[in-house]
Amino acid sequence: MKSSLMENREDRILNKQVEEAEAKSIKIWQEQQLRREQLKQQVEQSRKGLIEKRQAEKDMEKQQEREFAEYMKIRNQELDLMDAHEKQEAKLREEQLRNYLKKQADLKKEKAEKEFKEEMAERDRVLAQLDENDKQFYSYAERAINEWQQAGKNIKPLIVELKNYKKRVL
Repeated sequence: MKSSLMENREDRILNKQVEEAEAKSIKIWQEQQLRREQLKQQVEQSRKGLIEKRQAEKDMEKQQEREFAEYMKIRNQELDLMDAHEKQEAKLREEQLRNYLKKQADLKKEKAEKEFKEEMAERDRVLAQLDENDKQFYSYAERAINEWQQAGKNIKPLIVELKNYKKRVL
């Protein structure tokens, strides 16, 4: 009986050791499973974090593109407005220059007309003076011829000289 008791006791110890070993083995396996699960979750979280980060970057790029497009739209409108304003100013300057040149041409024409009228008036005055001088000269010459004729002198040389003078003057 002793031997059976001992055997029983050894069996119980052995069974207890087997149970402890199995429990220890199960515990190690559970811990490994838990670590694997934790690593799996960490990898999944890291992957989700990267996906979220990439999505956030894409969203940021799209936002920047929208902002840049809006900026360019506004800038193009400003440039179009500036261009239209510059064209309007150029038209205005062109019209002012045209008006200035027309005014200058009108002034030049008026001055030329005035000078022409003054020259014509001067010419008429000079011609009138010459006519007056001619009348006085011919009146003088007629008186001289009459005096010579009354004095009985030959007037033919005076008449010839008057004809020659008339040819030279005219």
